[in-house]
Amino acid sequence: MKMTSYEPYKFDALKELMMYCYNIGWFGGSKTPLTIKMESEFEGFSGRASETWEQRFIVETEEITDGGKYLLKHVRAVGATLEEACSEALAALRSAP
Repeated sequence: MKMTSYEPYKFDALKELMMYCYNIGWFGGSKTPLTIKMESEFEGFSGRASETWEQRFIVETEEITDGGKYLLKHVRAVGATLEEACSEALAALRSAP
């Protein structure tokens, strides 16, 4: 998918996901609750000859437990935009038992 415009201040899902991870509660040790990665490749992700550089965003949360209770489930979401990947991750986290 080709990015047609960039909205630098449209990060509502990112803010919401960050707050979700920030407010998971107490746990022991050092953890990485949220990782965001951007990948770029020439004609790499759409599977068609787009003649452009294509990007995708990967949002991943680490499974964090405390005494057998899940504080944060492992989720991996991939999207053509950061907003899309964050929205998908949030939906998966909210639907987790």
